[in-house]
Amino acid sequence: MDAFHNWLLLLLPGEELSTETLNFLSEWRRRRKDECAGYLIRDADGHPQLRFINRTKFNWIGEFPPVPTDAGMFPGSIVTADLRRAA
Repeated sequence: MDAFHNWLLLLLPGEELSTETLNFLSEWRRRRKDECAGYLIRDADGHPQLRFINRTKFNWIGEFPPVPTDAGMFPGSIVTADLRRAA
């Protein structure tokens, strides 16, 4: 995956971060350094998926990269835009 920034947030069309995940991401941004390969975020069905990725750790082909062994877990989830507005 070619990109300018080291950290990538992968969202599909119609997906948004839950408020809890947005708040944690704001806290995470204040960190000076994070050597983790990436973070899992639960999708709308509750399944953890690698969606926040440190691209300096690996490269991949396809929609989502493979899950590294040192992946962390973000609280909250990814929700569809329709579900978030209904809440």
